[in-house]
Amino acid sequence: MLGVAQKRHFAQWLRDVNHTAAVKFVISSVPVTTGWTNYDSSQDTWRGYPTERAEILNMTQYVPNLFFLSGDRHEMAAVELPSGNIEFSTSPVSQFTFPLVSRFKRDQDGEHTLHFRQRGHVKYGILDVDTETDPAVPRITYSLYTTDAHSGKRPVWVYEAK
Repeated sequence: MLGVAQKRHFAQWLRDVNHTAAVKFVISSVPVTTGWTNYDSSQDTWRGYPTERAEILNMTQYVPNLFFLSGDRHEMAAVELPSGNIEFSTSPVSQFTFPLVSRFKRDQDGEHTLHFRQRGHVKYGILDVDTETDPAVPRITYSLYTTDAHSGKRPVWVYEAK
């Protein structure tokens, strides 16, 4: 998935920001969670690259306040990964409902599913990062909005990092 040079650069970035940045985000075009088990998940998610995925999670497990952001699955999942890091996977802003039957498996491979949502033609998440209230303890809030909620002005699910 990454290759030797990218993995080396990623490891260096983690060392550089581990104690300098209050909050770190790792962006992936496809989910890190192994929760999706659709026919293409072995090629279109990190599920298909278990050795490299384990290496990445091993590198991130001691990095505080690191979050993974991903998309591409037409559903939403928030998952605590085996490394202890949280992944928010939401996509896209406007989409068709596919798959019609979800193949997301909760709480497997050492993961803990915090929230899963298939319904909604429009799903988007808003991240709020507060490093001013208490600079020693950044506050991360993720709010999920969908068009299937009764009010588009209120989130259908909220996560606050502890």
